[in-house]
Amino acid sequence: MTVITISHELGSGGRAIGAAVAQELGLTYIDRQIVQQVAQRLNMREEVVALHDEHAEGPVGQILHALAEAPMLFLGAPPLEPDLRVHEATCHQATRTAIIAAARSNLALIAGHGANFALADYLGVMNVFVYAPVERRAIRVAAREGISFEEARHEVARSDQSRVGYIQHRYHQRWQDPTHYHLMLNTAALSEDHCTEIIAAAWRRGSFGPFRPQPQPTRLHYGPVLRQL
Repeated sequence: MTVITISHELGSGGRAIGAAVAQELGLTYIDRQIVQQVAQRLNMREEVVALHDEHAEGPVGQILHALAEAPMLFLGAPPLEPDLRVHEATCHQATRTAIIAAARSNLALIAGHGANFALADYLGVMNVFVYAPVERRAIRVAAREGISFEEARHEVARSDQSRVGYIQHRYHQRWQDPTHYHLMLNTAALSEDHCTEIIAAAWRRGSFGPFRPQPQPTRLHYGPVLRQL
């Protein structure tokens, strides 16, 4: 069965749309479960894993790693807990493994976590990107979080920068590049219900096929011919 991935900008309504699509199609909605599985696999706290999830290593992460490597440089500072010393690459690999395992259930809709990039070597995946103008998203975030418009706008910009950086850092791709998606839906122009209908219809009528690995290219063997020459 075709797997769906939904990438979404903060405040675009992507999570709500993903949950609605999963319910409509009878798929398992997977989001926070990825963080939970990675935390369990690496014996780390979920909040620590979440710091690495869809975030490129920035100044804070670099400082944490420096502290982990040389805690005695900071007199009186206790050593960091072991789970803070786990390199971000370990979290990334565990996240990718969890995403692939979820997709192999063949009944999954995976929201976020760079899932479409993690599954780039597989067929039978329909990739969706949900977005909206910054102002529209900031209004939504401000109402949801009970913060000012300016604070929400800053949070939206920070989230966008972090997600763009994570995909560039880990997959060497551009997160918002339309060539990575089958559908891109603007929730400033389309309601969440309309987006749900569009995605569900594309899933039912598309020709994606079941989730499966990309076939390996056939290797051509020129040895005997070259020896004859």
